[in-house]
Parts: sequence; structure tokens; C-alpha cells
Amino acid sequence: PSSDMKTHLVLYKAFQKIGGVVHTHSPWATSWAQAGRSIPCYGTTHADYFYGSVPCLRTLTKAEIDEDYEYNTGRIIAEYFKDTERSGSGVSENLAQTEHYLAVPCALCKNHGPFTWGKTPYEAVYHAVVLEEVAKMAARTEAINAKAAEAPQILQDKHYLRKHGKNAYYGQTKKTVDTASVRTEDPNEKHPTRSSYGMHSNFFKLQLKLYFRVFGGLYFYLGNL
Repeated sequence: PSSDMKTHLVLYKAFQKIGGVVHTHSPWATSWAQAGRSIPCYGTTHADYFYGSVPCLRTLTKAEIDEDYEYNTGRIIAEYFKDTERSGSGVSENLAQTEHYLAVPCALCKNHGPFTWGKTPYEAVYHAVVLEEVAKMAARTEAINAKAAEAPQILQDKHYLRKHGKNAYYGQTKKTVDTASVRTEDPNEKHPTRSSYGMHSNFFKLQLKLYFRVFGGLYFYLGNL
């Protein structure tokens, strides 16, 4: 088993609805962790997947490191989400799920790196890929405009809730889409056109395939522990 097994076990026990945990040292997300900064929600790509900022948690104390480094790494992640749920902060009443750890399925450990999770192992890895892209976009946003402000809350809510809210409607469904009006791939065209539905989702899936190649040692522990 991995040396980080205790961290994963803490998260499985604390987050009852997850089935996969991923820890990487992907460069953009880790850069935010090393800087000790949460990742602000600057735009709708971020808002489509994570409800609000991605939190950067505190550094462990010397006592916590000496006592049980891996266990306490998981503990501070679990405690953060437990505390935010108790206070009601960070979670809209319109969310389909009330668990903050599902609305923001990731966290940065200061001076360390990112952890992500999901209801399945695939979803946990998918969130790691999305987090890395969101971290890169946020860093570039600040490089272009150091005074950039977070996206308005009403816009963040709209994008997250239309995909994950109680009355979610995002995506292509038989009831709401006239398939005759959507252009799909034409084998006779030199450059086939595609429907715009889910294009950035497909991009992240491509990135996911690349991650499996690059991070061959990416690990996660599976369910019902």
C-alpha cells in the first residue's frame, strides 16, 4: 500500500458518499498550494465544476507532523469540510446535495499539493484533471490582470446550479434538444462540425487520458472502507 494510505482512509470514513481519492503533485495546482493560496473562481469553467473557491488548508504543526503526518493530513481536510457544513458557509440552499465535500470535491494542502475525490475512482481522477486546468487558468488570469476579481456570485450560482442544482438542466437531453437542428459529423466534410454540447467536458476527458499516461503511478484506494 501507499505511504499515504492513512490520508485516504480518513477521507473515506469522513466523506461517506465517495468511492475514490486521488493525490497528485500536478504543477499548477501544487503551485497554488506552495503559495498558500486558495484558487478563486474567476470564471464559468471553474463554476461548472466547483462551487466557489478551491480551499488551501493550513500547514500541519510540528506536533501533528511528528505524531502522524499522513493521518493528520487527512484529518485537516475532513475537519475543514465538516466545519463549513456545520456553519452553512459555502453551500447554496439550491444545491442538489448538501454535502460541501461533493460541491467542492478537492482541496489544497499548503506547501504540499492537491487532493481530489469523487463518487467513483474515475470521477476522482476527472476532478484532478479539471482542478489542474482551473489552477492554470486562474494563474494566467492573475498574470494578465493582477487586479482581476472573482466572477459575480450570481454567475457562479447560475453555472454550478444549472449543472448540479435541484433543477439542473445542463447538457443534451431528448426532451429539450431538437436533434434535427443540431449539426453533427458529416463524413463528406473535410472539417466535420460538431455539436457544442459538452465540448469542454470532452476536452477534460482527453486530458484525463493524458494524465493516465503521464502519471502512471497515480493511485487511489477503493470503496466501502
